[in-house]
Amino acid sequence: MDAQEMTRQIVKGQENLERMKREIFMVVEVLLLIIKGQKGAKRTRNTQKVIRSRSDQCRWEIFSLRDGSVSLRCWVKKGNISINSFSMDTNGNCEIGLGLIETIHDNLPMLVALMIRQFPTFERELEPIIKASTKEF
Repeated sequence: MDAQEMTRQIVKGQENLERMKREIFMVVEVLLLIIKGQKGAKRTRNTQKVIRSRSDQCRWEIFSLRDGSVSLRCWVKKGNISINSFSMDTNGNCEIGLGLIETIHDNLPMLVALMIRQFPTFERELEPIIKASTKEF
C-alpha cells in the first residue's frame, strides 16, 4: 500500500471511529436519562445494580447511584477476559477504549433491546426521539 492510500485510509478510519463514538454517546446518554427518571427501589448502600446483560462480545451493567445519578459500564470480551471498555454516567463522566469503539457500537442494539425488556415505559419515552428521526434537513 502506498503512502497516499494509507493516508486516505487513516482519514476515513478516524472519521468512522469519531462517528461511531458520537453515536455511542448519544444513544447511551438518552438511555441513562430515561433510566434516571424511572422509579426504582431505594438504595441502601452506595450503589444498586439496576440491570445486567451479556452477549458473545459485551457485558453491560447499569447502576443507580446514591446521589441520584445513573452509570453504565460495558466490558468487551477479548479471548477469555473482559476489558472494561466504556463507562458513562449522568454526571457527564465518560471513558471509552479507542480500540474497542467498533465492538461497542455494534452492540448498541442489544443494549436498546435490553432496555425495552427491563423498563415497561421505555418505548413510550423514546417516542419523541423516534418521531424526530423521520425529519429530513
